[in-house]
Order: sequence, then C-alpha cells, then structure tokens
Amino acid sequence: MREDVLAGLAARGLLRAEEGKVLGIFSTTRWPAGDSAHELQVRELVTGALVHGTTPDQRTAALIALLSSVDAAHKVVDPDAHGVDKKTIKNRAKEIREGAWAAGAVVKAIEAIQAAVTTAVVMASVAGAAGSSGS
Repeated sequence: MREDVLAGLAARGLLRAEEGKVLGIFSTTRWPAGDSAHELQVRELVTGALVHGTTPDQRTAALIALLSSVDAAHKVVDPDAHGVDKKTIKNRAKEIREGAWAAGAVVKAIEAIQAAVTTAVVMASVAGAAGSSGS
C-alpha cells in the first residue's frame, strides 16, 4: 500500500522518486517534494491553528490530531521561529485533537495500532522466554 500511495503522490507531482545507494551498497528510494507549494500551504494551515489560534478545517484538524497523537506537532511547526514554546504547541494540538470528532477517530485508530504492536511485542517476548527456559 505504501508504494501505491507514494506512486500516486508522485503522479500528482507532489513527490518525486530519487533512486540512490546507502554506503554504496544498499539501494534506496527517497521521496522529496516535487512541488513544495502544497507542503507550504499545509504548514501555514497547521501553524495558523497551533500558533495563531485559528480554527482549523476538518482536514487540518485531522492532521493535527495525527501529529499530536505521535507527539510530532512541535516538529512540524518550529516553536522558536514563532516565539512560542513546545509545550504551547503540544497543548494546542491536544485541544484540537480532543475537540474534533473526525480527529478523535484518527487518535483511536492510532491508539489501537499502538496497543496491537505492544501486545505483539510482549507476546513474542513471553514466547521467547518460555522457549529458552524450557531448553
């Protein structure tokens, strides 16, 4: 699915594929912005909501909720460049996350995924410990 999404974004001109090598051995593909105008527009909307207190549209609120749930809102909006601290941005992102019904669905989905991954890791650890103690 990841490759389909990236290919679709490249077809729209939002990203471009750059093939390369890591350490001269491993093949890698980078996906830099093909046209940064879209990214700049999204950053302006996010900054407006997190720094200037504007009311975000549904799409921006969902994006902010996603950023908040992975603790990354302060990485998209540079606090120093806007004269605010990280905590202010995090708190505003949390307010938006908790106040938007669509955003709430995003947060619940991420929490469910994180819980499933944690459960899988714990179960693998328990199975590994049980297997090694029985030898």
